[in-house]
Amino acid sequence: MQAISQWRALAINHVMAGPDVLAIATPLVASGVHAFDALHVASAVVGQADLFITTDDRLFKRVRHLLDVKVFFPADALAFLENWYEH
Repeated sequence: MQAISQWRALAINHVMAGPDVLAIATPLVASGVHAFDALHVASAVVGQADLFITTDDRLFKRVRHLLDVKVFFPADALAFLENWYEH
């Protein structure tokens, strides 16, 4: 819980699971994404995140082509943000 509190303090935008989030999360769940993960991803989309970073291979494979947000593994996100290779 402490780690979540630390991340929350850094957040620019706090997204609640309202109708807009549920509208994105529901089809993700229907495609096989676990409900909590779907809410997390949908919150990133609604919050207009530039990136969604995950360590979950299964989630990465299911959502990387379905979203209006770039999905990365942590090391790839760092490389992208540091312009280590062309985007």
